[in-house]
Amino acid sequence: MTMSGSFADHLAAGRRGRVLVRIFVGLLLLVAGAVKVVRPESFHASLLSYELGGPEVLYRWVAALFPWLEVVCGGLLIAGRWCETAGAMAVVMTLVFVLILGQGMVRGLNLECGCFAGLMPRWFEQPPVAFARALAMLVASFWVWLPAASVRSTPLGSPNSKQ
Repeated sequence: MTMSGSFADHLAAGRRGRVLVRIFVGLLLLVAGAVKVVRPESFHASLLSYELGGPEVLYRWVAALFPWLEVVCGGLLIAGRWCETAGAMAVVMTLVFVLILGQGMVRGLNLECGCFAGLMPRWFEQPPVAFARALAMLVASFWVWLPAASVRSTPLGSPNSKQ
């Protein structure tokens, strides 16, 4: 039957697409995190430019710890390990960034996103481009996370279990 064969091909292509998106999201997180690990002072300055208030020491902690979270999350996604957890982390991190960047743009702040700490051309770090990139990353992160979460809800040991 060609119908079932084409349906199976479609499913296989969808799985391959999810794997490629998962790896792409993982690479972006890994690179963005690694750049910030090497240059935390640049990330710290970017954080301060959002003028969110609060104690400055909090921004130092975020600048020191958040990049490592990105690196670990990216590495897990690339490796295909703990995809439910890493996907959820990617969704939350990206959503927070979308909200923080969005509020800064609405307030008219002079921002550079700080995601890649000078590794990319300046236009790539400008708020409208960064916001569009963050929205795309949020959609991609959801697409990676949701199937992983549904696999986890399958009882272990059942024929449909993949973990």
